[in-house]
Amino acid sequence: MSLPTLYYPTPCEVSADCEDCEVGFYHRELQVTDEYYVYQSQLEVNEACDVISRHLASIKEARDVLTKTLDTHADLFMSRWKKYSQAKREKVLQAIAPDIAPHPWHIFDYQNFSPHDPAENFRNPKTRHQLLLPWLDLETLKSHPQVLSLCCITEHNVHPKHGLFRYAVPCVIVHGLQYGGFLPWNQDDANRADILGFPKAELLFEAQAYLMTTLQKLVSRVLEGVREGTPAQTSKWRELTHRSNFKRTNEIELWSPYIFPAFSAPHTLDLRRLTSLASARLRVIKDHLWQLQCSPAYMHRHVKLFMEINGPIQTRRLAGRDVTYQALFLVEYYIKEIHNYFIWKWVEEECKRAEGLQVRFRDNIYPGQPVPQEYAEAIRRLIAILGGALVNMKSCLRLAIIYANPNVEGVADTYVADGQTAFDSIFTLPGSWDCDNPLLWCLMRMGGRHNMAHLLYDDAVLLSFFQHHLSSSAFQKKAGINEFLSLWVDNLSEFSEILSSVCSGRPKPEDVDLKEVIKTYRRDEWCLLSHNPDLFAFRDTEGIGDMLTNDLYKAQPPTGPRDVEWLQCSRKLRAIMADFWLAIHRVMTTLLENKGFSTSKAQQMLEIITVTRSAEYQREISAEEAKILADIEEQKKAQEASSHLPETQKGQTKRKTRGKPTKQKTKTRPKASDQADVVYPEEVTESQNDTLKSNPAPAPVRTTKRALHAIKLMFPETPQETSGTIQWGEFLNAMSDMGFVARNLGGSGVSFEAEGQGRIVFHRPHPGPRISPVMLQMIGARMNRWFAWTRESFVLDED
Repeated sequence: MSLPTLYYPTPCEVSADCEDCEVGFYHRELQVTDEYYVYQSQLEVNEACDVISRHLASIKEARDVLTKTLDTHADLFMSRWKKYSQAKREKVLQAIAPDIAPHPWHIFDYQNFSPHDPAENFRNPKTRHQLLLPWLDLETLKSHPQVLSLCCITEHNVHPKHGLFRYAVPCVIVHGLQYGGFLPWNQDDANRADILGFPKAELLFEAQAYLMTTLQKLVSRVLEGVREGTPAQTSKWRELTHRSNFKRTNEIELWSPYIFPAFSAPHTLDLRRLTSLASARLRVIKDHLWQLQCSPAYMHRHVKLFMEINGPIQTRRLAGRDVTYQALFLVEYYIKEIHNYFIWKWVEEECKRAEGLQVRFRDNIYPGQPVPQEYAEAIRRLIAILGGALVNMKSCLRLAIIYANPNVEGVADTYVADGQTAFDSIFTLPGSWDCDNPLLWCLMRMGGRHNMAHLLYDDAVLLSFFQHHLSSSAFQKKAGINEFLSLWVDNLSEFSEILSSVCSGRPKPEDVDLKEVIKTYRRDEWCLLSHNPDLFAFRDTEGIGDMLTNDLYKAQPPTGPRDVEWLQCSRKLRAIMADFWLAIHRVMTTLLENKGFSTSKAQQMLEIITVTRSAEYQREISAEEAKILADIEEQKKAQEASSHLPETQKGQTKRKTRGKPTKQKTKTRPKASDQADVVYPEEVTESQNDTLKSNPAPAPVRTTKRALHAIKLMFPETPQETSGTIQWGEFLNAMSDMGFVARNLGGSGVSFEAEGQGRIVFHRPHPGPRISPVMLQMIGARMNRWFAWTRESFVLDED
């Protein structure tokens, strides 16, 4: 296809960079430089109206038939479809929709094709249908029967990615009772997403018509032969559609609506939920940083894990000098974690502001109407900081792929020892779908530059594939995703979900540049969003990392009984940790002061890494050491007293001691783990925490035998229980029996929600499915902390 010498004008030709025009039209630069963006033809106004009208008629006709059928025989349809074998479902689907995509990831295949190829290109009907509804695929629909029941009510979730555009001047109304009507171009209407340019509006209506007619034909096919007068049965259908929750077959946990939007409830901008997500992530990071400062075992495990990932200590030539590779990365990691804490804190603040204004102006926010100015400004600020945060998180992910993940095949070969420029440039290229190494391909696409125009997919699609790949890969492939890399993937997932939710809200406020927000709304601290700590870390942190890779890593962590030797090991590690975090504090103080922050402001921001200097912490450590010394003295006295007893009494005393198991005290603080699979906790809300404090002894919880087995391992009393483990699936079943509903959060985190109890989040063990004893006891400690539960809180339900 040759490029045109002429181009079709956009409604706003005065600005070649008008973002509102880009939503519905192609700019002239694209039309005359890239054949992907060439219009097929131009339609007159009446022809464009006829196109939209035909699609609307198809949508209405199919919807009416579908609604009438499901209102009477929905349960029968669900029953028949579920009883079909996968082979029969596939046969029916291919007969109804011959162009249906074979698998969920077919969209990646089109990255390899060129419009020049007449056999496989973007300009044929089969490809058009597959790209209009990329989530409608054969593998998902035949493997998970309930998915079809849910997509019948979510036709609003179509998301056209690419297709053959025809040019027409008018714009189409995409909201309210006038849906499908035409209006002239209006900047304000386009800015609020109330109208859409005809070229892309045609794809939207075509996709909806294709979906509704396909579903209508499929339901009619499955219900063939139903006799008239058959009693109406819809209770199961209504219950399923009311929940609008998707979970794969043979799985317990519900899946994230961000990753599976087509099988979830209709989208609404719920800022209360987004605030909860931001607050939860902020608490996770605070807890992680607290443990790194206060728990020698946790810090030692963290350093040990990284050293095991990267092998023997090695030096590399960077910026003209030799540095310890592991030490450099560890320092950069901790600095980025502090940086990440700042960002989530600001995101939480802006979410809370926007949430309050949404409640205040809820009666003044309507489609087709201007958004209240104060609320619009709050949303613009939120979009700006989320956009900057997402760019920063992708930068962190790229660094994690380069420095902390040599086990992913292909990374070590691509890395250039004299700098990351050559490797980092790969993230800016489109790249082809790599079926031989899909994990690395997916990670590199997630770490790519945000909103690259050439990409056919967004972060949600990549995260969905990432989860699918991990769940179906061999152990060796899963092991390539270590804890450091998983951390940034989880952060990226939540940033992407919040930003996607805000940008999908309607009416949509005008976007604003981050620099403009910093200047206009005096958010001076947000300048750190564009700051890359790795640029200054080498110069300012030389030698700090050696405290970890040499002193702390080689030190013996405290193990065994809490005796004098245990206390000495603990004190040694705490001293190394205190020196390290003091050095990090100095580096961060210098950074903030160089950015224009006052000394007092810098100290206020860095309180998160001064936990060990607080009087409360010092009292706790002193009390703990005093208790250990008192126990040692008591044991010593008991041994001296026992030495004066007759031999017969000594034997009786020993047998009595051995026969009586020691009941372990349930700790209320998360326990540090020496395992690679760490649970990052999510605290309950302040109101829930107040409720728990006011009711520290809840009524006994009746549960099942299998749940009691897991509970005994969470709150062990015998040596056998202390060393016991269970599979992740068993844990999910146990939590379900205790009244919790599990929901995937898009990464490795899983939220457990129970009515009247609040919510708690745990992370799947990795790379294997078995939960270690330390992890189980940590879960028990957190259950005690947030729900005041102990082993005695649960009783077997005999019914």
